Amino acid sequence: GFTIVEVLILVAILMILASMGLIPLRNKMEAYRIESDTRSIQGLIQSYRTLAFTQKKEFEFKLKSGGSKACIDNASGDEVRCVSLNKTWQMNVDKITISSRGTISSGGTVYYDSKGLATVDCIKASLTRVRAGKWTGSECNVK
Repeated sequence: GFTIVEVLILVAILMILASMGLIPLRNKMEAYRIESDTRSIQGLIQSYRTLAFTQKKEFEFKLKSGGSKACIDNASGDEVRCVSLNKTWQMNVDKITISSRGTISSGGTVYYDSKGLATVDCIKASLTRVRAGKWTGSECNVK
């Protein structure tokens, strides 16, 4: 038979081995959530650029609820569409304005500092492009 001490030592060793296997899985899940948010934000801005051009309307992209929601507002400030985010994101401007011509008239950067965990963790909106990139801590390096 086994003593209680031997069983406890075996359980402790098994728990340590199990936790070592879960850490990489947890990092991959975090990276997936960040990259998913990045694609959601990029898709939201891109789709409303197209809509602004076809409907000749102006829209504004903003982060709300402390950065946990990405929202598109119309010119009068009413919410048109919001997407819930897995993480709390930040912007270097108050809003990104999409003109009625489908261009970004006031651009900016939306980012989450993943500290190297995710391959894409920022969106840079310029006059005619909305591109995903990697946040360096001070700027978005787009691919």
